[in-house]
Amino acid sequence: MKEKKYGGMSVVLAGAVFNFEQSSERVSISLKTTDNFEIKEIKNDSFTITITRTLVFEPLNNTYVEVKFDAMVRTKERETEENIFTEYKSDNSIFDVVYSRASLLIAQITSASVFGPIITAPISNKKQ
Repeated sequence: MKEKKYGGMSVVLAGAVFNFEQSSERVSISLKTTDNFEIKEIKNDSFTITITRTLVFEPLNNTYVEVKFDAMVRTKERETEENIFTEYKSDNSIFDVVYSRASLLIAQITSASVFGPIITAPISNKKQ
């Protein structure tokens, strides 16, 4: 996909869920970040995707943050799933702006936890 095909993008927070449970003992934690990209709808002049980022605190039970954004991208012509996934996996993807917002929101949410603000990568993990 070439950038000139896009007429703009609208991004909406679809949800944020989190839970922090403190351990009574001192433990070392590792953070596992998972990104999910889903095409919801393709129309003649736009397509809609959902991007979800989940941060899990291992080995703590029931301690996580999950944020979900819906993005509607306006296009000059109908896109295919293959072209959308190609754009997603490319460097400097137009979807990276959504991952920036996910990173910012996770940092804001975790700043109220005992862990302090946790900054996740402001781009997608394209290897997933």
